[in-house]
Amino acid sequence: MMNRFKKIARYSIIVAAILMIGLLIFAHAYFGALVSAPPTNRTDLSPTPVAVILIQPRKAAPFIHALVNRQSPVKIPRWALDRSLPYEATILLSENTKGDYIDIHALLTMPRFAPLATRYMNDNNLLENMPEVNWNPHEVQRPQSGTILLEGSVPMEEDTLDDVWMQWNQSIQPAPLAMAEGHFIEGLFDNRIGAGYLAMASLLYAFDIDLDDQEQKISLTSFQFVLSMRLAIDITNDNAVEIYFIIEVLPEAKQRLAVINLKVALDDAFENMKTDLAREHEIVMTGEMKQTENIIEYTYRIEDAMSYVELWLAGDM
Repeated sequence: MMNRFKKIARYSIIVAAILMIGLLIFAHAYFGALVSAPPTNRTDLSPTPVAVILIQPRKAAPFIHALVNRQSPVKIPRWALDRSLPYEATILLSENTKGDYIDIHALLTMPRFAPLATRYMNDNNLLENMPEVNWNPHEVQRPQSGTILLEGSVPMEEDTLDDVWMQWNQSIQPAPLAMAEGHFIEGLFDNRIGAGYLAMASLLYAFDIDLDDQEQKISLTSFQFVLSMRLAIDITNDNAVEIYFIIEVLPEAKQRLAVINLKVALDDAFENMKTDLAREHEIVMTGEMKQTENIIEYTYRIEDAMSYVELWLAGDM
């Protein structure tokens, strides 16, 4: 009798072990929850982008943890969030001269749960919400572990393409501008040979957006005289949002009306934002604009980052 019980116990342990292994395999294959995937090198997708938006959640991990626990009815341990936060989310625009298109790459790299996120995006027809873009393939891809990829394009705007050829018309391709890599959110716009201006115009045309009709009255033609733009946004340890925005314009164009109009429009946008935050939400925003030769810098700080982000998430900004 004792031997029978030992045999049953041994078989039970074996069956339990097999079930546990099967469960772990299923959890990794279906959810990607177990093994940490390495980050993907975004330059493999687009070595010479003309515009980049980069978000690195791990640069603001304490703030995101606090925000998630304020928004969620269930408290999530810090260790669990740290192990599942994406490495980065990136949007890259580049010029496809072979087909007269602006290529779009949207990349999300995460250590865990990439299979689950991919299925969720496809099940909810994410790409159907952006019919203006020619997605190829027409689904969210997962080319490797931990990587979620969207690839598409929009046609180059023909009138702007003619302007670019007339104004720049140079065959020398400068070395790509490097990202700083050290900020929560970064933006880069490279217009040294006109490709950034062409990409911006093509996107606006594809989405039927007329900048001249917008509240800020920023004219698209103003960006013809911009060499580059950089944006950096960080969340500080004392719960503030810091914004740094720098524009480099052509030295010979710094006094042109289009550049002055761009500067005035951005000044007004920041000042209106400062006024609205103080009047409607009692949030303090401070900062200034300064210009040195052909470099225009905007440095601003928003106090109470948590309230500001919660208002933004609620659609009240």
